[in-house]
Amino acid sequence: MDRYGSVRLTVIIDNLLTRGVNVNVYVGQLDLICDVLGTEMWMDRLKWTGYSTFKNSPRNSYSVQNLDGNYVDGYVKSYKNLQMWYILRGGHMVAHDSPWAALHVLQSILKK
Repeated sequence: MDRYGSVRLTVIIDNLLTRGVNVNVYVGQLDLICDVLGTEMWMDRLKWTGYSTFKNSPRNSYSVQNLDGNYVDGYVKSYKNLQMWYILRGGHMVAHDSPWAALHVLQSILKK
């Protein structure tokens, strides 16, 4: 707990990961409020035993074709039950900015 009596989010996520619960984090490349660097910084505070392997895992690219025939791209990093989705051309409201990528991420999560 911090001085205000709050439990850090990382403690909760560590517990979920340790119990085998799938945890998915997503971030829009263009998000200025919850940016990629800040998201990676809070994730670096995770104490989960698999985190160092996750951190050193490669990012794999994915492509999704939208109705206009254009491709929306992104990256996903994954190890065991932790996944991080990087959504290119996505801002703070990913589903609005890059709906086809958001749909792909959601469908991928629900298939697990």
